[in-house]
Amino acid sequence: MKIHLFYNGWVAADHKSFTTGGVQTYLINLSKIFAEEGYGEFHYYRPSTIDNEVTIDGIHVHEIVCKAKRSRVRVQRVFEHFKHRIDRENDIVLFADDYMTANALEFHSISIQHGIFWDVPEENVGKVGFFFKFLRKGVDAWRRMQQIRNVKIMVCVDYNFPNWYRATFPAQVVKTRVIPNFTHIMPKVEKPRDRVNIVFARRYEQFRGTRVFGKAITRILDEYPQVHVTLAGWGSDAGWLHQRLDRYDRVVFTEYATGTSLEFHADKHIAVVPTVGSEGTSLSLLEAMSAQCAVVASDVGGITNIVIDGYNGIMVPSGSAESLYEALKHLIDHPEEMRRLTDNAYEVVKNSFSYEKWKAEWVRIIRLVKKL
Repeated sequence: MKIHLFYNGWVAADHKSFTTGGVQTYLINLSKIFAEEGYGEFHYYRPSTIDNEVTIDGIHVHEIVCKAKRSRVRVQRVFEHFKHRIDRENDIVLFADDYMTANALEFHSISIQHGIFWDVPEENVGKVGFFFKFLRKGVDAWRRMQQIRNVKIMVCVDYNFPNWYRATFPAQVVKTRVIPNFTHIMPKVEKPRDRVNIVFARRYEQFRGTRVFGKAITRILDEYPQVHVTLAGWGSDAGWLHQRLDRYDRVVFTEYATGTSLEFHADKHIAVVPTVGSEGTSLSLLEAMSAQCAVVASDVGGITNIVIDGYNGIMVPSGSAESLYEALKHLIDHPEEMRRLTDNAYEVVKNSFSYEKWKAEWVRIIRLVKKL
């Protein structure tokens, strides 16, 4: 029995290692589940600039040259090239992105939906530009609806997508199953008492809330000398963040390796997830909660499936730097409230978003798809 994964990304430019990120972490952990369930080999196929075969961390990687421009078409061509290797009776076909699928209904096939991507706001584009971007989003959403027909089951990381799907296409056969993202559970830790450590562990992209965070955190730094800030990530908005924050000696820019997020968050008090769009059940949010951070997050996508405002975190309106500032100020001024939210967050992830629960749900899906 084998797993056959099709995806456009994941392998680094050296063709010898994997890239890092949320989807990548997801796939690595998923490969471990399949191995534990008795699937002897995990094969990953991708379009590339070279023909290459290599084994990385026990995963057999197959790359072929593909010159198509659209990622969806590239993955479909790779699938057509390699599908003769798939055993229809015993193997499972897996698409790591619901948009990049091929017609695999003749196989035991699953696609993964990582959250609604078209909820990112369009700013400063004018009426005409807004109309065309709105139209493009509609077309992209429609294409994703067509892709759901290509597989037996679509696994969604939050309830946002299936709710939208059911409301938009009520007559369709619902193939979706929800398995929220997960975190490993960290033992209780003691936090520093002489300072307040705030962390932004996100890609440095505007849609991840860099500008919202930057505007709010400068006010906090100016008002609270005990606050220290750590930013961990990379991305196109790094220059803007450095320009705004480099003048503070209490701000650190860094990165951390895949698999070390819990340790990285261990000495942090508050984790900020101010995304403005395109968010599922955020791995970094769940990991921060497991590491006993109080979380301040925006009301976007799958975050609303995790945070209950005032119980296990504070939820703020997407895009509002003022609301983020007020939430951070409230937590710093009320440490007992911070501890209460932290304790509740820890219990929520331990009971509802643990790796063990995620694994059990995936095992159930694997057994279900083998019957279809």
